[in-house]
Amino acid sequence: MGGINSWKSTDGGVNWTIINHWYGGDGAPAVHADKHYMEYQDNNTFFEANDGGIYKTTDGGASWVDLTNSMVISQIYKLGVSQTVKDAVIAGLQDNGSKLIYNSSWRDVKGGDGMECLIDYTNVSIQYATYANGQIDRTTDRWTNQQNVVDITDNIPGGPAGAWVTPYVIDPVSSQTLYLGYADVWKTTNRGNSWTKISNLNLTENKIRSMAIAPSNNQTLYITDLTSFYRTTNGGTNWTNLTASLPLQPAANFSVTYITVDAYNAQKLWITYGGYNATKVYESTNGGQNWTDISAGLPLVPANTIVQNKLSATQHLYVGTDVGVYVKKGTENWTLFSNNLPSVIVNELEIYYDATPANSVLYAATYGRGLWKSNLASFTVGVESEGFDNSDIKFYPNPSNGFVNVKFFMNYKVANVTVMDMLGKVVHQEQIIGEGEKEINLSHLAKSVYLVKMNLDGKDIISKLVIE
Repeated sequence: MGGINSWKSTDGGVNWTIINHWYGGDGAPAVHADKHYMEYQDNNTFFEANDGGIYKTTDGGASWVDLTNSMVISQIYKLGVSQTVKDAVIAGLQDNGSKLIYNSSWRDVKGGDGMECLIDYTNVSIQYATYANGQIDRTTDRWTNQQNVVDITDNIPGGPAGAWVTPYVIDPVSSQTLYLGYADVWKTTNRGNSWTKISNLNLTENKIRSMAIAPSNNQTLYITDLTSFYRTTNGGTNWTNLTASLPLQPAANFSVTYITVDAYNAQKLWITYGGYNATKVYESTNGGQNWTDISAGLPLVPANTIVQNKLSATQHLYVGTDVGVYVKKGTENWTLFSNNLPSVIVNELEIYYDATPANSVLYAATYGRGLWKSNLASFTVGVESEGFDNSDIKFYPNPSNGFVNVKFFMNYKVANVTVMDMLGKVVHQEQIIGEGEKEINLSHLAKSVYLVKMNLDGKDIISKLVIE
């Protein structure tokens, strides 16, 4: 019989002997915990199915063989993808800990139930892995030395806890800054060595379930629990309750499952909904005050995650559902994007952006069939017309050979220009003083895709720049 461990009786249940133990205690062999099914093949061969897979003994339980290798059956809650090293991914698994793949090799880096995982976008060696209810470990050496692993949530005053799968994100400007959602939002500016509470929402009933920070404005964050939706545009000093503006109200048993903010516009975002109906994905262009249903083409199953291809000249979105992945190109309806992917629950999607955009990779964390990856749908690298080409300023040509013209349509005296690579590293800064048309020399930069931020009278305008 099995529970957490397995036991054997040879006298009809009068006496019992432990024959395997979840970590190898009590002098018994180590076999994964939480037993589900047991079956004899014959008098000597006995199989056990548990949360770790399938095990076999042929000597009455004195020794066990794990038969699970090569079975793609992991139940992944969340994943974190490196932006500096291709195919470096860490994933949190139901009752199978957190696993890291690096240089094509898998490693177990944390035990128990693995939840949300993050990799610092500037350094693949700095990673975070989570246990249930928001306990977070940090490594700065890619889990090489366990003595260097730190429980950063021990540093949160009062010892609060979060939802089963607790959300947290890294600031897009400073990788040492993280935001964590429990009943309130907590912030660290030193990778978890100390924390400050930046909200007083007290969402104790359901805890925060989804969180997103705007890549173009790190003062704008959105959060939701199962029944409410909030936004801050000043880094947490003030929070606006947008629950009444949600397209589907919690009273109707609808809840937001994921939030993604546009890479270049902090007021543009997408949310996904669970449930078995026709309303799956909504888009807002004014910070969550109004919403448009963009669900056409999706099946009547829960939508769990949504990501944007920030390199595409036209809007490309990917959504993970209970039956695979779908893609939406511009104003087209969603279409299935699951070639060779099993019809399976997809809990989270993330994109690795390669210096050669066509080599970028979409990763899918599935609940039951492990980790999958795919090239992105074909796209044209470039910028959307809403970029710098507006009533205030024109930024051209784009794509460019490295020499870029900036034309002002208003009388700005000073404009601060910051150019970043796709990892967020600043590669060029200058100040433009004057009016009319100026030239920026970026010919020293490698051919690639960049983000350009221009601050005009305190207003940030952000767009992509392609140097080819």
